[in-house]
Amino acid sequence: MTNTPGETTWPATMTSFDDITSDIITSSTLSTAINTLSPKAQLVQDIKEVLFPIIVSVGILANAFSFTVVVTRGLINSSVGVYLASLAIFDSISLATTYLYDYAPMLFGINFTIYNNLSCKLFEYTNLCATLISNYIVMTMTLERAYVILMPYSTHHPGKRGAAISVLCVMAIILTWESKTLITYSIMKFPVDDTGTEYFIFCTWMEKYDKFATEYMPWMDLMSFTLLPSIIIICANIAIVITLIIHSRSKHISSQTNSKRTDQIRLTYMLMTVSIFFVIVTLQGGLYYSFAPDYFYDSVEEAFSPENEVWAILLIIGLLNYSCNLWLYLLSGRKFREEARELVKSWFKFCGLVKQDKQKGIPARASHINTVSTRVSNNSTTT
Repeated sequence: MTNTPGETTWPATMTSFDDITSDIITSSTLSTAINTLSPKAQLVQDIKEVLFPIIVSVGILANAFSFTVVVTRGLINSSVGVYLASLAIFDSISLATTYLYDYAPMLFGINFTIYNNLSCKLFEYTNLCATLISNYIVMTMTLERAYVILMPYSTHHPGKRGAAISVLCVMAIILTWESKTLITYSIMKFPVDDTGTEYFIFCTWMEKYDKFATEYMPWMDLMSFTLLPSIIIICANIAIVITLIIHSRSKHISSQTNSKRTDQIRLTYMLMTVSIFFVIVTLQGGLYYSFAPDYFYDSVEEAFSPENEVWAILLIIGLLNYSCNLWLYLLSGRKFREEARELVKSWFKFCGLVKQDKQKGIPARASHINTVSTRVSNNSTTT
C-alpha cells in the first residue's frame, strides 16, 4: 500500500482529533518504526542522529557569538553589521526549528509539530520563513556590496538605515509569500501497513492541495529558495571581481584613497566568501529536490527515503549554510577577527583570568614589562 499524502480515512473508534494525537502517535510507536529500518537506513539514521545535534548546537552558539561581536564591538553601526546581525538571528531560528521539526522526534520521541493543527502550521511557517529570509539577506548583502564596489565615488551608498530597511522589506515579502503554508498545511495521517489499524501522523499539505504541492511547489521552492538568490549572487560576484581587476590596474589613485579601497576590498572578500559558500551548499540540494524524483528515481518516496544516503548528505550540507558563518568571518574577515579577539580578551579580564594594573588599567604583566624597559632606558641614559 502506497503512503500518499491524501489518505484521510479515520479509524471508526476515533472520532476526534484529540483521540488521534493521543492514541496513535506515541514514542513507543515511533521507536518501533525506527528500529525496524533496514541496516542501510539504520546506518544513515545513526549518522544523522550524531551529526545533526552537533551541527545545530555548534551553529546556534556560533551565531550567538557572531551577533555579540557585531553588536558589542560597534560593527552594528555599518550596513554590513546590520546584515551580519540579522543573518545570525534567522540562521539560529532556522537551525532550531529544523531540529525540533525533523529530528527531536527521532531522538526524544517528541513531535511538537503534531500537537495540534496550529502548532503544525506555525512550525512549518516559521522554519520556511527563517530559511528564506536568511537566504535573501545573503543575496541583499551581496547586491549592496556590488553597488559599493561598482560605484565607489557615489554619495548615496546604503548605510545602517538602508540596510535595516532592506532587511525589513525582505522580511515583509517573505512572510507574505509563505503565508500559503498557513493555508495548505495541516496534520495528516498515513497507514503503517495494509491493515489500517495503525497510523503515523505528520505535518504536511492537505489532500485538496496535493496536486499543487506535488507538481508546482517543488519548482516554486527551487526558484525561491535557491535558484533565484544563487543566480543573483553569482552575477553580482562576477561584476565585483571584474571591477576589482579593473581598479587594480588603475594607477591614478591617491595613497589615502588606496587605503580606503584596501579596507573595502578586504571586507568584500569576506562577504564574497559567505555568498559563494551559500551557493555551493544550497544550490545542489535545491536541484536534487526538484529533479531527482522525476529523473533519477522511480518515485518521490525513493528519492527522499531514509535509506537514501545522498539525500541525507545533502541535508547535512544544507544545514552547514546556517551554522558556519562565524568560521567564514574569522577566516576571511580581518576586522571581524580583530574585534572577536578583543571581545574574548574582555571576557577573560572580566572573569579575572587576566590581571589588570589598577593604576593604568592594563594587564599586570604588560605593566611590569613596561616598568623594566623604562628602568633599562634610564640606566642607559645615565651611563
